[in-house]
Formats: sequence, structure tokens, C-alpha cells
Amino acid sequence: MFAASSSRRGRVRNLILFLLTLGWLIFIFSNSLRDGVESGQQSKRLLRALQGLFQSFGYHGELSEHVIRKLAHFGEFAILSFLSCLDLWSHSLFTLSDPPRRICLFAAISLPFCFLSAGIDELLQHVSAGRGPRFSDVLIDTSGALCAYLFFLAFFFLLRVIRRKRKIRKQ
Repeated sequence: MFAASSSRRGRVRNLILFLLTLGWLIFIFSNSLRDGVESGQQSKRLLRALQGLFQSFGYHGELSEHVIRKLAHFGEFAILSFLSCLDLWSHSLFTLSDPPRRICLFAAISLPFCFLSAGIDELLQHVSAGRGPRFSDVLIDTSGALCAYLFFLAFFFLLRVIRRKRKIRKQ
């Protein structure tokens, strides 16, 4: 009975993580399908909000819309990479007890996935009025994905250390 409910929970967890990853990818692509005017307005709203937030902390420097756009590229794909790593882990492609080489290899599947997604994202901007594809944006997107991949590995290996210490304490 317990194994059946545990298996059901695992399938639900897998489905939720898959849907989160897919939903985030759809969010990224939907942003790319916005025309240049709408995208610019969205960036300006975010810029005003961030400037207000920074000013409340005492920073009175100016942020540029260009920097906000590039940080958005970086952040969107960092989140996509982290979600895809979690998704791969939830599907048991690697576990906490696997050798580090296997963990790094299977988690690295997220990097080509994100690179390909970034290329598609830029091609979608090609069909949006007032926007165009830039290979530099693909590189920024992939850099965000790489940073999140490294963060995921650090998080994952920290979990391994905690698990091992708990095992040692129980003995």
C-alpha cells in the first residue's frame, strides 16, 4: 500500500515539475512574441519598479532599460535551467547516491536544452514586429542557464553532504 501511494506521489511530482518547466518555456516564448512596443513598455514598467525598490534601499543611481532587458534574458534562462535540472532529477536520471560524474553529466542535459530554447526564442523575435534576433542574446541566455546549472550542482552536492552526515550520526 505504501509503495503504491509513494509511486503515485512520485508521478504527481514528476508531472508538476514537467508542467512547471513547460509553463516557464511557454512564458519565455510568449515574451518573445510581443511586438517591440509592447516589449519596451514591459521593460520600462520593470525598470521603474526596480528603480523604486533600489531607491528604497538608498541606491539612487540610474539603471538602463538595456541592462534590464539583458538581465531578464539571463534570469529567464537561469530559471529554465534550474527547473529542467529538477525535472531530470525527479525522473530519477540521477540520484543523491550516484557518482558525481554521472550527476554532472545528466544534469548537464539542461544546457543544450536551454541553448536550443534560446535559439528558438530569438527566432520567434524575428517574426515579432519591431524586434530581431541577436546571437549575443542566445549567449546571455545560455550564460544564465550555465550559472543555474552550477548553482543546482552546488545545491545537489550540499544535499549529499547533509545526507551523509545524517547517516554517520545515526550509526
